Amino acid sequence: MASIRDSVRVAVVEDDQLVRKAVARLLSSVGFDVSLFGSAEEFLVRVDQSQPTCVLADVHLPRLSGIDLSVVLRELDRQLPFVFITADDDVVHSEAMLRTGATCLTKPFEESRLLSALVQASAAPGT
Repeated sequence: MASIRDSVRVAVVEDDQLVRKAVARLLSSVGFDVSLFGSAEEFLVRVDQSQPTCVLADVHLPRLSGIDLSVVLRELDRQLPFVFITADDDVVHSEAMLRTGATCLTKPFEESRLLSALVQASAAPGT
């Protein structure tokens, strides 16, 4: 029987190459289809090619933040669920984060929490 992970295509938007590659290895090892992007701008250019079912984005990206990326996608009528990651504890409970309605994990996060958040985001109704 196929797992939900088999149908989840995660776009990882993270400017730190080491974190991006480590997350990709983890997600790929458990069956997620993963596309990697070093910036929000790179993701926006290639979003149609990667056809993600959810986005894992760092909050603090250069130029266009992860939160701003989610806003841009909504304005483009692209309803993709987001899971955010950040090293900044204050961001997790900020007003901007609460408005997104997305899960936000603080680095370093437990692998199981990340996997659970991605599965839940991908299975959410209306996405």
